[in-house]
Amino acid sequence: MANNSGRLAAAVPPGGQDVELFACAAGRKAIGTLTFNNRARTNATISLAVTAGGAPVAADWMFEEMLMDAIPATVTGLVVGGGQKIYVRTSGFVGVTYNGAVTADT
Repeated sequence: MANNSGRLAAAVPPGGQDVELFACAAGRKAIGTLTFNNRARTNATISLAVTAGGAPVAADWMFEEMLMDAIPATVTGLVVGGGQKIYVRTSGFVGVTYNGAVTADT
């Protein structure tokens, strides 16, 4: 499988729902920057989880219901291994992108 780089995932999740943003294939790893961009004119909350492959449980959340204003929030150096998934949750009109690279996990 060829290496990928650039935009790995993007979404505007429905408010209040856990959404799988990115799933890393077996034998691969991804490293990148995750950006939350509040498109509303009001404060929003954002949540981020990295799971072992299933739906998120309490221990998977890196942060939950973090208050966000109009300034984009970024998580740099977010590494996801083979089989792991990134989940996001927002309270409203918030765009989420994961930009980076996927390579063989050696």
